[in-house]
Amino acid sequence: MKRWLKIFGLALILLSGLLYWLGPRFGFWLIPPSPQRYATEAIQLIDREGLRSHQENWNRERSVILRELKKSKTIQDTYPLIEQAAKIGGSEHSFLDSAKQETIKEAEQLPVIKRLDDDLLYIHLPEMLDLDQKQEETYANKVNTALLSESYKAVILDLRGNRGGNLTPMILSVSSLLPDGSLLKSIDQRGKEQDWILKDGRFSAEPSIRLAKQGKKSVPVAILLDKQTASSGEITALSFKGLPHVSFWGKVSAGYTSVNRTFLLYDGTRLNLTVASLKDREGNSYFNTPIQPEHISNHPLEEARAYLNHNE
Repeated sequence: MKRWLKIFGLALILLSGLLYWLGPRFGFWLIPPSPQRYATEAIQLIDREGLRSHQENWNRERSVILRELKKSKTIQDTYPLIEQAAKIGGSEHSFLDSAKQETIKEAEQLPVIKRLDDDLLYIHLPEMLDLDQKQEETYANKVNTALLSESYKAVILDLRGNRGGNLTPMILSVSSLLPDGSLLKSIDQRGKEQDWILKDGRFSAEPSIRLAKQGKKSVPVAILLDKQTASSGEITALSFKGLPHVSFWGKVSAGYTSVNRTFLLYDGTRLNLTVASLKDREGNSYFNTPIQPEHISNHPLEEARAYLNHNE
């Protein structure tokens, strides 16, 4: 009996040790972490996943940050250093999102659709920060249903002011204007390429999101950009790159053309870490590279509208 108790005790100690060291990788914490343990786990995550964590300067900067973390008295004290580490090991696109961040109102996230002329449909896609599947589907279906139900000869897709957020609803909302197949490729820190595929109303980045209607339209599309078009807003624009009858208008975009993945830390804070660069369907590479519109304009809506009306 004593022998079995010893074996059980040793197994329990071993299991506890494994949970203590490996549990945080899977969101399980055996005991609440100290500020240093909390931050160290975040740094190790950047080690494993960050796009630039294989570069020489990362190890040097990592050591400096770990020394600075010893001074932290609370978890909140570690936030600036974790974000600094993420920008070095990931990219400037990486950032920390506090669990206390104010929620964006639902009405502010929905697209605007209106007819400018008899044959011209205008769509403004705003940033999409909601991670709720119902809201994602509401966002995507509002635009997709209009594109498939209404009659028009051209579309103005306004991405000005779209600073990013959740990409899938943006792509699915305009999926009827995009061909099925690979829209883009992502390239991780090991150089592995992955196709981002649109097929039958599903997007491989988040295949659980569904559209109420499916179909395709082949019409000219004018895409409007400005310096506030960033991240997922830019990636949505890139999904149209290389397609016939697509033109880009406005100002150079913000230059956050890279892939962020969201990791949830112990206290609910989100670490948005850059894990991949991008390549468009023509083979052009992007790593926080701004998108250059071929039509630089201070009045892109008016000029794109006149262009489409003249070239229908």
